[in-house]
Amino acid sequence: KFFETKMKRLQSSESAFSMEKSVVTAPEWREVEERLEVLLPSKFDKIYRADYGEYELLPLEQIRIMTGYESRHPASYKALVFAWNGIGDYLGLLLEQDSDYSLGNTVYEFHHEVGEITKLYTF
Repeated sequence: KFFETKMKRLQSSESAFSMEKSVVTAPEWREVEERLEVLLPSKFDKIYRADYGEYELLPLEQIRIMTGYESRHPASYKALVFAWNGIGDYLGLLLEQDSDYSLGNTVYEFHHEVGEITKLYTF
């Protein structure tokens, strides 16, 4: 219920996104933050460059907010995806529970055929 309420609140409010709390320093990550209105975790460079086996990293301009899972998984609202396996499954990060904009350090797998999200790694 908490995440459903959070999702509805974020959907209905004007964006108050600010880069002031950004913890990444690389210009390319700051551009992603600004474009998607989320704050990447300080370990994002490490997360992005890790080896995920069959998953291929998305080019920076294709990193995006994943949609379509929030009706079953409200915690996935504003989830950022950064890798895919070529057949529709993605890897991504969820917003921290206590933040409207900060993404966590846990990588999740988004399974397109069943609409499920599973936890993979925490950095």
